[in-house]
Amino acid sequence: MSDENRYFDILDEESLNDTARVMQGYQSILDGNPALMPRLIDVNGKLAWGNEASATGFVGTVQFPDGSEIVTRSEISSRLRFYEDGVVIHLEGFVPLEELVNMARSLMPSR
Repeated sequence: MSDENRYFDILDEESLNDTARVMQGYQSILDGNPALMPRLIDVNGKLAWGNEASATGFVGTVQFPDGSEIVTRSEISSRLRFYEDGVVIHLEGFVPLEELVNMARSLMPSR
């Protein structure tokens, strides 16, 4: 858990609400690495994004001026992220995503 507003010194009314932050992260994954197939998930009334673990889920590409490139792949764990009043709650592990969802639901009161 971390308070991103305080960490990044964002203390104004213009900062994103919790749902907008989730959607921004979800869209970022869709744009940058759609093979992760992120999902939008309800955690007791809070919107979250999550993805299953993948043996080749992280893809890093370096392109050189001569046109050549190096592509690396590495495993990525299951992740679940949502926000509670600007505080990010991020669960991660090499377990099925549904286990992370169940953990999150047990931590958060129903709305």
